[in-house]
Amino acid sequence: MATTHDQDVLNKQGVAKLLNVSPRTVQYWTDTGLLPSVKLGGRRLYLREAVLEFLRSTSALSTEETTDGPR
Repeated sequence: MATTHDQDVLNKQGVAKLLNVSPRTVQYWTDTGLLPSVKLGGRRLYLREAVLEFLRSTSALSTEETTDGPR
């Protein structure tokens, strides 16, 4: 049985599934510093709350671009 703690930490595939993008996209966002992560041993892990905050911030940017019109 998964504990709450287990569900708060995701691997790259879990992030990709949550955001409905490819693991390669998650890797790109990580490499460019857009998506925060930690490396523990040989594994790269993502905090669910940080991923959701990333999603909220990118959604807000997308909304601003749509409502402000072309620049």
